[in-house]
Amino acid sequence: MNKTVIVFMLSCMLVLTACGKTNEKNNADTGTNQIENNTAKDSAGNSSKEGKSPDSSTVESITDIVEYYKNKGMAAEITTDKYAEIIGAKEGVGVKINGQSVEIYEFNPTSDALKAVKETNVLLERKAITNDNFVLIAYADNEEIAEIQNMFKSLNTK
Repeated sequence: MNKTVIVFMLSCMLVLTACGKTNEKNNADTGTNQIENNTAKDSAGNSSKEGKSPDSSTVESITDIVEYYKNKGMAAEITTDKYAEIIGAKEGVGVKINGQSVEIYEFNPTSDALKAVKETNVLLERKAITNDNFVLIAYADNEEIAEIQNMFKSLNTK
């Protein structure tokens, strides 16, 4: 049964990778506006986050993580939505941080998918960095990515 679960998860990851790339192409112009609208809804919908600085307090969402990088002086923006549900995540986005492409996912803390990522340090056939229920994967392996990953590890999560 364990092999069956692994094969299923790998299949889902492969599908997600293909869907993510298609999503980036199809939403080059309209996708960014949709993401900005979702971000605005999150900020407006949760009044307890107003005035909160992710640099000095606990991050509770992917949007907080992006703001954390901005507060640290990096250029950071959400570029695409990802089909997170396919891999068992609650939410997922493509992000550019100082020109480097990464993906950030939020999982249910008790999910089997998150447990698998923590055990293997792999998501979507890429090295994955975990911090509580958040996962970061990168497309490159360079000094800039190493700094982004180290900052991600140091985040104070909920």
